[in-house]
Amino acid sequence: MEPPSFQAIGDFLGFLQIPTTADVGIFSFSRSFEEFLDQTAQGMMSIMAVETDHEQSTLHHGTWSSTFDAEIDDDMILIRWLDEVLFRREINQ
Repeated sequence: MEPPSFQAIGDFLGFLQIPTTADVGIFSFSRSFEEFLDQTAQGMMSIMAVETDHEQSTLHHGTWSSTFDAEIDDDMILIRWLDEVLFRREINQ
């Protein structure tokens, strides 16, 4: 399945949940790689929020930074970043 087509307007950034044959996908778009990481993490967390009991949910906010080896590519940075977001979600539940 191809991602939905869109036209970015100005400073528009965000994410879309898209269906896939196996599960659900996230189509993220932004002005920079850092914003892309943020939007993708927000998309992943929005999917997870739908699967939880909202009356028992606690909203956590936080800011942290991570460092990665200079040798790894953007795909691996994305995977490690999402893994870190999931880890922090688990320890804060």
